Amino acid sequence: MSVSNLSNSYQTFYSSTIREKAVFDIIGVGGIPANVETHLAKHTFMVTMNFRAPASRHNKWSIDTHFHFKLFRKWYLSLCTTVLGRHIHKKISKQPFCSAHFDVSGTRKHEEELQIQNPHIHAMLLLHPHTLDAFESNLNQRRIKQPPNTLVRDIHIQKVADLDAYKTASSYCSKFDARNSKCHNNFWQCYPDDHTLKYPFYARHFN
Repeated sequence: MSVSNLSNSYQTFYSSTIREKAVFDIIGVGGIPANVETHLAKHTFMVTMNFRAPASRHNKWSIDTHFHFKLFRKWYLSLCTTVLGRHIHKKISKQPFCSAHFDVSGTRKHEEELQIQNPHIHAMLLLHPHTLDAFESNLNQRRIKQPPNTLVRDIHIQKVADLDAYKTASSYCSKFDARNSKCHNNFWQCYPDDHTLKYPFYARHFN
């Protein structure tokens, strides 16, 4: 799935792919996917990682976001270890499904000339049912909000309360993507991003 496809059909992505992932998880734990919306509201969180590190613009259509996603991925892998323990590479199916998106100040106000200021990443995090208790327990202890690097200013995590909040949050995450569909940069990343061939859901959608 390309960046432009995600930008142009973001709501379709979340209303289909994320719902499929929810069904995949429900069936995986022996449940019946009768109410996917309830599952999404219970297991979905919005994450915002704010950076001290600046983002550099190469030209009108090129912004270097590699470093920011590298730090976000480091946090994501630490999160996986926190909720799953050791050997997370053997537990791909239980790693959180995460779609992370680069953003800067001004996109919400639809400013014409965006200045690359206050770079941050918004992410939608869908937890596997077996990891929800561990996640919420560590969240209350603030361990999950610990920045992975001094260049990360802070991390905010908010539970998505209901379906309307879920739709609003997913649209909010992609506002920079939608403005920059012509860019050749990768302004979003999906996780887990390793060993996807071992996990049929990810292999089907992202390989």
